[in-house]
Amino acid sequence: DSFRLGALVSLMGLASFALGAGVLATRRWASLMGTGSLGRVARNSVSPMAAQAAGRLVDFGFAVFMLRLIGPEEAGAYAFAVAIIGYAGIITDYGLGTLLTREVARDPSQTRRYVSNVLAARLLLCLACAPLLGLVLWAYHAWFEIGRAHV
Repeated sequence: DSFRLGALVSLMGLASFALGAGVLATRRWASLMGTGSLGRVARNSVSPMAAQAAGRLVDFGFAVFMLRLIGPEEAGAYAFAVAIIGYAGIITDYGLGTLLTREVARDPSQTRRYVSNVLAARLLLCLACAPLLGLVLWAYHAWFEIGRAHV
């Protein structure tokens, strides 16, 4: 157990170091690109791609860890839970991220108001989505015995 805990703490430290190094590298790269149109286009193109690549790397590491932890038998139930969360994310996002980006770009002085409005809208969408998700989970639990312990 102490080895696993040490490995987990080391992994978290490595991830923190990589994140910090990435932030410093991004700041350095942004200053080299300048403030002109080319620099802005490069930053707006490369930053999301780098963030997505880092996210995929974290997802892969988590998938390997998760499969070792729960085994292949429970991986199907986990995949089902991830799919349900993905569907809920589609419903609760409802284009609000794009709307927020566009409106903040138009008027940065209203950022606080826009963010609070988007958060309130997402909370309302979550509350509206909860009964539907509960119904889906109940149906799968009742018909396919998902969530019941297999002894």
